[in-house]
Amino acid sequence: MTSLSPSLERFQPQLESAIGRATRARRRRRITYRVGTLAATVVAIVVVLGVAGVVTDRDLTVVDRAAAALSTSGDAILHIRIRGERREADGSVTTWTSESWRETGEPFLQRHEIAQSDGRRVEWAFDGQLHHIYDPGSNTLYEVSKVQLGRALASLAAPGKPAPSEVVDAEKEAEARLGSAAPTNAAASADELRDSVLGLLDSGDVRADGHVVVDGRDAIRIVSVAKRVTYLVDASTYHPIDWRTEEVGGSTTTLRFLAYEELPSTDATRSLVDLTAQHPTATVSNDARAAAAALGLGG
Repeated sequence: MTSLSPSLERFQPQLESAIGRATRARRRRRITYRVGTLAATVVAIVVVLGVAGVVTDRDLTVVDRAAAALSTSGDAILHIRIRGERREADGSVTTWTSESWRETGEPFLQRHEIAQSDGRRVEWAFDGQLHHIYDPGSNTLYEVSKVQLGRALASLAAPGKPAPSEVVDAEKEAEARLGSAAPTNAAASADELRDSVLGLLDSGDVRADGHVVVDGRDAIRIVSVAKRVTYLVDASTYHPIDWRTEEVGGSTTTLRFLAYEELPSTDATRSLVDLTAQHPTATVSNDARAAAAALGLGG
């Protein structure tokens, strides 16, 4: 059985993928031109393409480009790896690493790993129907539905209290508790961190705030004063470097992107989202309560 710190809780993901306000705005517009001649049609097309080129090359802001750098194609495996550090106001420190692999196209298979500095880890995957949870202690791979997992997690969290009877409530329980697999104020997975970054960049509550050097790299600071967040991106590629948050009480969280890449979809890379392929010798079980206990998220 694996157990995690009782301080673990979910950092809510905000919005789904986006590639910048200007880009989205252009996609939403549908302009119809009424022209009387073929020549007029050609002229209209040239004008539209010229305007689009101007917006792309000149009008995109640092924030727009940072969001565009997080965009994905429709047939790849998005691999994200982060290192997290949580410093409490009393000086105590918690560290962990989080890694995820997700298909960018249907059926959007995904796998996640979170490892804390004390050696404890959580590893799970979702194939659209079943949650796959690996227990390294017993080399067991649990395969359960979201409803089964939610009810089992609720039962462990509140012994003696009836588990959610409604399907929707049980599914929400599973989502909430899987989301608590990383330390306080950190995304539950590297993949959710990406969604959180995109949500902030799209909020209108951020601005570029100069350059800094990070490990020899020229980086641009993007800050949100209201949310007390600083996001660092590479000054050339706009790829993510750091996501830093500060709480009113003085606690801070720093998430360093160790990898952010799209892998081509091949047999080898598709195995990265398959927990069974990663642990071929594991015993398979459908015991939902044991699966919940293996996650260590019941309390």
